[in-house]
Amino acid sequence: MSSVPSPVRKPMPAPVPSRMKLTAVKQSRQEKRPRLFLYAVEGIGKSTFGSQAPNPIFIAAEDGLAHLDVPVFPQPQRFEEVLEAVDELIETEHPYETLVIDTLDWLEPLVWNYVCRKYKAENIEDVGGGFQKGYIIALDAWRELLSRLDRLREAKGTGVILLAHTRVKQFTNPAGPDYTRFQAALHEKAYDVIKQWVEAVLFGNYEDVYDQTKKHKVKGVSTGKREIFTERTAAYDAKNRLGLPPVLPFSYAAFAEALEAGQAGDAPEILAECLRILDSIKPEKELREKVSASLAADSTNKKALLDYLNRLRVMASEAGVE
Repeated sequence: MSSVPSPVRKPMPAPVPSRMKLTAVKQSRQEKRPRLFLYAVEGIGKSTFGSQAPNPIFIAAEDGLAHLDVPVFPQPQRFEEVLEAVDELIETEHPYETLVIDTLDWLEPLVWNYVCRKYKAENIEDVGGGFQKGYIIALDAWRELLSRLDRLREAKGTGVILLAHTRVKQFTNPAGPDYTRFQAALHEKAYDVIKQWVEAVLFGNYEDVYDQTKKHKVKGVSTGKREIFTERTAAYDAKNRLGLPPVLPFSYAAFAEALEAGQAGDAPEILAECLRILDSIKPEKELREKVSASLAADSTNKKALLDYLNRLRVMASEAGVE
């Protein structure tokens, strides 16, 4: 009688070494070039701004770089090619220090096409059964791109500049009357994800001067001066985690100078500047005491102090105080 052969036992896989070791701990603050989102009105020089960044290379979803002499990948025809370009920068040695994607609103149709092909749908409105589900599903593609950009920054310290056009859209105001404002020309759900990822959202526009005529009509005249706005107002959205002043000249050199000034100094120096601006504004006693208490509570937290500094600069600008 033949015996039943014993089952072959496969060797147990070797345990994966834990990454959660004290020897792997590092400081969260690292010197990396910033992640920026710049949206601006037509023709103001968004691409030129990106070209002035340190050693830039472009992924251009639109054909708008003929006036610039910059290195640029072939214009992507599919979203997968954008990911491939980022992977090439991650895996290959190169001299580029800044990746500029020009522009996100021209890239967005490639994202939607990618999602439609994946879900075998005719258009983004049909994906997932409709009811805006296609735009929510598309966020996974945007997050995949941002994840690759994070890997690029981790591997090479590369800065990222994301460019976009603007549109004027009605803003639904839950606290009062609705009004129109400048917004990035992206689907709002995609914009929200990107806004969370970047360290600064910058709005670019021309300086306008307004005057009331004798017939009580307001006349607007552009001075031609190009500006970058870094703090949110009712007219446009912005975000500033870099210690930038509320308004900058529209050039990368001006941005870089302001960035260096904003990140320089330690907590006591930033606290002293906050108190100086607070004194110059001369707010009501109750507000002054509230702000002073907040500053005292965060007196050693540089990031929090930079946030306070940005807000105080906006208050000083609105009050006409230097």
